[in-house]
Amino acid sequence: MTSTSRLGPGTPINSGAKTARNPAAPKPPSPRPGNTQQQRAAAGTELLETVGLVFGIAGMLTNNATLQLDGMTFGLHADTVGPSLAELAEKNSIARALLDRASVLTGVAGIAAVALPLAYQIMANHAPKTKKDPATGAEVPNEIPAQLINMGVLPPDMLLTQYRAMTEAKAARIQADVLRKTRDAQAETERLREEIAGVDA
Repeated sequence: MTSTSRLGPGTPINSGAKTARNPAAPKPPSPRPGNTQQQRAAAGTELLETVGLVFGIAGMLTNNATLQLDGMTFGLHADTVGPSLAELAEKNSIARALLDRASVLTGVAGIAAVALPLAYQIMANHAPKTKKDPATGAEVPNEIPAQLINMGVLPPDMLLTQYRAMTEAKAARIQADVLRKTRDAQAETERLREEIAGVDA
């Protein structure tokens, strides 16, 4: 005889089936897709270009031609070396981690490069107007180096003149905008008056 088991009280009939997932429960986080070799190649190229930019700026600020040449070398070979770094990242965990985080490094370096003129302009604003000549000991004008001027850093008097010109131009634009809006409002008022007069007639 074949014995049949009885279900006791409270035993679920479909105890072997999967329990339905509560739709209100939070979904498990989806796995983050890894960077592809093409993405790593682009990141490697951008990283090398950023290194070249840093070398170039450092060479320009220090008037060091060797650093400027190094910066140009990084920039010239970035397109060819970048894909090679991506191939290395497929086999080397250190290179892979570096390229996967290259966007952070290039972003910080890019912000620093853009902010350099701002920092040097503030330094120029607070710099003394004269300095001692190391050869003669005489007081000479404290002029801004040519490489900083090439970056857009201006002497304080030139910066003040430029600021006043920009302020005057901005004030003129605001005044012209106010005049235009006033004329538009007057024209609209006159049009409404004519419409009202036509209805009354």
